[in-house]
Amino acid sequence: MAMAVVESKEDSVADNKSTDEDIPQEFMCPITREVMRNPVITVVGHSYEREAIEEWLLKHNSDPLTGMQLSSKMLVPNHTLRKQIESYVVKYGIKIKSSVTSFHPLLKLLREHTEVMRCFYASSNILHRLSDDWLEKHKEWQSWIKNYLKSLKKFTQQMQETRANMLKHLLWLRGLAKAYANKELALYLEKDELKLQTTQSKGEEVKASDDDIAIQHILPRFIALKTSLRCVAGAQELNLTPTQQMLKLLEAIIEKSDITGSNFDFEEEAVAFSALLGAMVGGNAGGTTGATIGSAGGPVGTVAGATIGFYLGVLVGATPPMAYAAYREHSKAHISSDLEIINLAHLGLSRYCCHVSQELKELVKYNDLLSEQMSTWLAHTTLESLALELWLNPLELLISLLQEPLL
Repeated sequence: MAMAVVESKEDSVADNKSTDEDIPQEFMCPITREVMRNPVITVVGHSYEREAIEEWLLKHNSDPLTGMQLSSKMLVPNHTLRKQIESYVVKYGIKIKSSVTSFHPLLKLLREHTEVMRCFYASSNILHRLSDDWLEKHKEWQSWIKNYLKSLKKFTQQMQETRANMLKHLLWLRGLAKAYANKELALYLEKDELKLQTTQSKGEEVKASDDDIAIQHILPRFIALKTSLRCVAGAQELNLTPTQQMLKLLEAIIEKSDITGSNFDFEEEAVAFSALLGAMVGGNAGGTTGATIGSAGGPVGTVAGATIGFYLGVLVGATPPMAYAAYREHSKAHISSDLEIINLAHLGLSRYCCHVSQELKELVKYNDLLSEQMSTWLAHTTLESLALELWLNPLELLISLLQEPLL
């Protein structure tokens, strides 16, 4: 969870110092009880630290302060309050130290990735539901769709393997954070199968400090995490080409369907006219024939024969066009359903293509962030400076997110 720690500057003027008790309560996040850096407002009008309220809303649908049910989880930046806080900390020499870990930007990135990927898979897999009649009539497109679904299967397998690999390393890091909190770090590291490098000094082995040992265990996990993210980026880039090709194909199908779809109106009128004409001709012929046959029974037989003959004639004459009309309605329903599938697939794939380019940029930024942090850790760091106690909450959310199926 995102928190902020208030630290007074050592060189600030004594009269200008401000203690925790002096800080206005409206500057404090009701969840973290710390000064806010990025305050946002919920729909009920209360302000919270963005990271804190976002994590709260993942598990709740209520306002943390009042318990009221929220009609929407929309958050609006509170620019006025943020400016007031910034002016206050400058005036009184307060330093707000953010404790947002390196996992928070990854959490945001994976949330967006998961949402778009679910939409992408749903939009792609819906193409399996295209009717056999439609595929048979459009053989020129059938092979394209089958090849796309084949490449989708390979892409899905690669994504699942990458997510599983990321999950494995995040689970280890969560275990590390828990062991640190429970003062069982040494025991946890002893169970790690990772072989550490030792340094030599004048021919003698030098024992590393506890901090160095922990860092040597942690760094390979972050390196593996970076590798997994590069695999995600590579898979997305490769998948973008067939997806864009399928998108163009769907656009062509939609465009063509608008032209051919208008033929139904003409055919419906032709079928209706044929049914009416058939009924008239059949009824007339049937009535005449029936009257002739029934004339042997006198006037009553003539009327009865004409009536029965007429209705039989109408039924026989109208049956072929009516049967054809039923067939056309059945075909029309299939085509309508198929076009709906194509439109839904087009919508989802369009969103995916727009998202991938932005995601690739965000992955590069996060990779640079991890590289910078790892360089700092190698130069000089301690377990205390890593703030392992702050890793638990974002790691729990990341693990939960990766354990949820995309399909």
